[in-house]
Amino acid sequence: MTDSPSPHPAAVQWYSTSRLQKLTSSDSLGWTNAEVDLAVHGPVPELQYVPYDDHDVISFILDGRLRVQSRIGGVLRHYDAGPSTMFVIPRHTEFASNWDAVWTNVALRLNPGMVIEAAAAIHRGDPKHVEIIPSFFFTDPILHNLGVELSDEMQRANPLGPLYADSLTNRLTLHLLRHFSTGQVVGRLPNSRLTRAQMGKVDEYIHANLD
Repeated sequence: MTDSPSPHPAAVQWYSTSRLQKLTSSDSLGWTNAEVDLAVHGPVPELQYVPYDDHDVISFILDGRLRVQSRIGGVLRHYDAGPSTMFVIPRHTEFASNWDAVWTNVALRLNPGMVIEAAAAIHRGDPKHVEIIPSFFFTDPILHNLGVELSDEMQRANPLGPLYADSLTNRLTLHLLRHFSTGQVVGRLPNSRLTRAQMGKVDEYIHANLD
């Protein structure tokens, strides 16, 4: 992890505070593509900067409901959050938050080299120019289910865990790059339908090229 520019705390400081209790982590499991932490956060009445990280982080709430105030990009916003609420925090993202209740959280820190390789596999051009988009307080069933499975695998500490964890992390990273990056390859369909004239041209083309 890079040094934290003031006023951002280092990760060691973040986890050593009395308001946060780390329950378990993947540190001793030999995982190569992701680091996973399970922690309980106590209430924080005043805005606190999060650690400055050189990894892309996916975080989601496992338990608890809270009212959150966050300063992101200089803008102060308020959110209601609960189980399955997620955050995508790209490397070197700067933001501060405070909250009013106890909540249990899973944080996944992705191996930067693996993210670059995955971007190269699904995007044309220089994968280093593909950036993860900061996304806060949203739900995504696929990301959430993969994150929960990684958390469960961490707690099981299965001997085959590293191989399974790599497989899950690869799926999660591909979904992240497809839907939450500047190089998205899956776009939203337009709400409007084709006009009658456009449909006529499509129909003509199909019949003219049936062979």
